[in-house]
Amino acid sequence: MREDSIVLVIVGLVCGFVDCSLGMGYGATSATVLVSFDIAPAVASASVHTAEAFVDSISAASHLKFGNVRKIDR
Repeated sequence: MREDSIVLVIVGLVCGFVDCSLGMGYGATSATVLVSFDIAPAVASASVHTAEAFVDSISAASHLKFGNVRKIDR
């Protein structure tokens, strides 16, 4: 891994901690940091949305597995 990649992974973890502690803010925090690293805004936005899609999918699967979802019978 290059040094830039390691820095971006650390930044992603810090933004994840912000999101977990506040319950929101991952997108705004990480997009701001990515743009400050001279990454194009369109690429930063796509990166944030891709990361959130993976995290949200894993979170939904976890909630389903542990029974935190009330299923409605129709």
